[in-house]
Amino acid sequence: MSEEVTKKNCNQIMKEDTTTYEQEIIREYKRIAENNTASKISFFKKYESFLDKVPLDKKLNIVVDFQLALFHNGEFDQYLIRCDDLINCLFDSDLFPDFPKHILEELLFHKAACQLNLYHYRKSEQTMKALIVISEKSTPTHHALLSHLFRTKRKFHNFRARGFAITLILAAAIMSIWSALAITPSNIVLFPIYEMCTIVLLLSGTMAWIGPMIYHHHCAHQDAKKFIAKHQSK
Repeated sequence: MSEEVTKKNCNQIMKEDTTTYEQEIIREYKRIAENNTASKISFFKKYESFLDKVPLDKKLNIVVDFQLALFHNGEFDQYLIRCDDLINCLFDSDLFPDFPKHILEELLFHKAACQLNLYHYRKSEQTMKALIVISEKSTPTHHALLSHLFRTKRKFHNFRARGFAITLILAAAIMSIWSALAITPSNIVLFPIYEMCTIVLLLSGTMAWIGPMIYHHHCAHQDAKKFIAKHQSK
């Protein structure tokens, strides 16, 4: 009987010590400045082994903050490695299905942004599809990321247009130099023709550079709107 009492007392003391330590960790976390991402990452890694034993509902804000700190610190690979684990934990925990929906949306949005930054365009598009499907309505940030994604995918076409534009601008420069060297008093009447050709080549090169940029920017904007409309209607 005395052994059972002693065992219960020991368990109670250990539980109280754990609770006290947990409260101290939370207080330490709250002292970190909101925008101090490096300190948030260091804090989480320091106490990660202990936090693994803490119920998700008590540490959710800390874990999500750590994820966002990884993103804002440019550690995109680490964000992706840990993000899916956290999402799975959310669905497997006692919080499901009552956990704040905005947390899942925030995790998915930053996951798509990480994939975009790492040039995983197809995966980023799939993640955005999942985000749009679960969201009640799209936001300007959703549209902005999708526009950036589709604009980036169109870069190859921009490169070809820029190559043509550079060729025209170089031709204008060569024409200008040639007219300065070739025009003499005996053929001065040709100078307006050279000058006109130089101006036409320069303007054409400028339009060949700017025009496709405006066009692809507009197309990416429209693609984003169509993407959101398509997947929100499901």
